[in-house]
Amino acid sequence: GGLMKSIVWSDHQFLIGNWVLDEQHKSIVTKVNEIVTLWKRGASKRDALQDLEKLRELFSRHFTVEEMMLSDAGSALLDEQREAHGSYCDMANEVILDDNISLEMILIDITEWWTNHILIEDMKFKGIL
Repeated sequence: GGLMKSIVWSDHQFLIGNWVLDEQHKSIVTKVNEIVTLWKRGASKRDALQDLEKLRELFSRHFTVEEMMLSDAGSALLDEQREAHGSYCDMANEVILDDNISLEMILIDITEWWTNHILIEDMKFKGIL
């Protein structure tokens, strides 16, 4: 399991300059890293289920806030973001419920997706929101 790494938070790299979104991003990164730690200690997917559910709630709440802000700002990025968020939530629901998908696979997926979400998607509205 050498592939699995926690997400190392870096203000310089991750902050988009919107306090609310930055705090949400931070709390999600913290939660992801807690689950990575559980996995490293040998936790099964079932052991981590509550944490995965909590993470899903954090994602969902975050996406709602982000979309509201984009909508208020009249941003052209709203539809694209809404679509990305929707497909991610559907996928997250499926993988959490699918017994054939291991905790490790979920975490590899989440850490990569989440890092890209901030570094690529959300950087598009740095300075706008």
